[in-house]
Amino acid sequence: MTGATPLSTAVIHQVLQWRQTAGQSADTAHPYWPLYGRLMEVYCVVKLGGVSAQVRAAQAMLSQERQTLMAQMGELTQPSGLLHQELRDLEQSVDWRIQELRKIHPSEEQAVRQCFDAIAALLDDLTDGSEARS
Repeated sequence: MTGATPLSTAVIHQVLQWRQTAGQSADTAHPYWPLYGRLMEVYCVVKLGGVSAQVRAAQAMLSQERQTLMAQMGELTQPSGLLHQELRDLEQSVDWRIQELRKIHPSEEQAVRQCFDAIAALLDDLTDGSEARS
């Protein structure tokens, strides 16, 4: 959970109302802006199946990529330091992603699930509005 206000259904509805009213000209200095950013982070995770599904996907991707890199290293008589570094970078990146996913409290994930349709409708409205001006 973030150090600030956790996402709840009440907070989500306040943020959505602010964002709907502000439209495309939302002020990034507004106190709701960080909550909106957090809402979008959690929304994207929920849209892709939730925290558990995303952790499993990250772990599966790591396993597949690790196998590929290990196979490449096995084909070389002297694997380059670059392949070893790539493997370390991959592991660190996936570890960071999993840590970020685990910062999403189950209550935040549940609140976003409960408000999912309202969030999607707002995003559709914002997208439709920006396309009309393009």
